[in-house]
Amino acid sequence: MAIFTRIIRKSTLVLTSILAFSSCADSSSNEFGEEMSGEKLYAQKCTSCHGKKGNLGVSGAADLSTSTKSLEEKIEFIQKGSSNGVMQPYGENFGGSLNDSQIQKLAEYIETLKN
Repeated sequence: MAIFTRIIRKSTLVLTSILAFSSCADSSSNEFGEEMSGEKLYAQKCTSCHGKKGNLGVSGAADLSTSTKSLEEKIEFIQKGSSNGVMQPYGENFGGSLNDSQIQKLAEYIETLKN
């Protein structure tokens, strides 16, 4: 019986942790339901790999400050993610959490990172 009680406690702890983290999942709007700016979306979604200036390169992330992609290519890449799976898709139609307007803002902000 003691083993069963420990299993239940551990399962409850794991479930509670999952629920806590999912409630903290990044949101693409502020507390008033307004969409975030491209800069804030970038800070939330991109800086861990690309860095604040776009040139961090964690896990092989592209240097956005020297990117030659057009705005349209950036939008498509953000929507679909990388073909090798390193960058996840962010477009809602591809399993991500950003709508077309948010992706447009994000891509436009990335344009400002060019050297």
